[in-house]
Amino acid sequence: MIDLHVHTTASDGLHAPREVVALAARAGADVIAITDHDTAAGARALGLGTSGARSRTIDGVEVVAGIEVTASAQQLEVHVLGYFIDASDPSVLRFESERAARRRARLERMVRQLAAAGFPIAIEEVFEQTGGEGAPGRPHVARALVARGHVRSTREAFERLLLPGCPGYVAYERPSVREAASLITGAGGVAVLAHPGLDRLVDRIEQLVGEGLCGIEVRHSAHDPDVTEAFDRLAQARGWLRTGGSDFHGLAVEEGGAIGSVPCPRGWFEALRRAADRPAGAPKREAQR
Repeated sequence: MIDLHVHTTASDGLHAPREVVALAARAGADVIAITDHDTAAGARALGLGTSGARSRTIDGVEVVAGIEVTASAQQLEVHVLGYFIDASDPSVLRFESERAARRRARLERMVRQLAAAGFPIAIEEVFEQTGGEGAPGRPHVARALVARGHVRSTREAFERLLLPGCPGYVAYERPSVREAASLITGAGGVAVLAHPGLDRLVDRIEQLVGEGLCGIEVRHSAHDPDVTEAFDRLAQARGWLRTGGSDFHGLAVEEGGAIGSVPCPRGWFEALRRAADRPAGAPKREAQR
């Protein structure tokens, strides 16, 4: 079983990296990719990036160093997955530092706006939701709002308070899709468009992949069978790499599915590995069976 979309407490997951690996082992996973939002800290916590290592086996599970970069295209939020990156690459570390500073400034504005709208929370309450790790984002704000009793669920928090146009929403500058792809490929990785069905990017997939990406996440916990089949056909027709994963965030979290609930076929994964192993500057795409 292979799951190429997993989060830890390095971003908005509920479980620390070592705990995630233990959960994966218990679920019978052979391979997982740690793909935290805008950081590879979760991968580094597992020893990835040491001497350039981009994957390693822990407790019988191959763990791939990854990242999920939040990018922007024509004012749309777009997520770009990176696989087999060097988690300690200087460009990745610089990106993480810059993103963390921007997230902190954004968080302070969100807390002020929420208080003005009658939903007060302290910034310390948001940081508590990170478990002392990672840079807080909207999911942590949503959990703090639930803990305070302002809303019943994180879904309600987003729909009422945290989405664009809502009282607590604060926009912030994001890299372009091409910049996200450049960051990932510059760190030795392969860049893939994340969950295009979830983000309603169907009409823009070809344009976005053309910005330096190598494939798309065909299988995802939010893609229904018809959407999955359509993406699979499109990727095969274009010769794009295909990936799949649960988007696991935690055992008691609304986002995503359980580890291994949306498995990636072995052939897709091995094609991804071969693409990552090609020399810098060589084409990353190949036809997949």
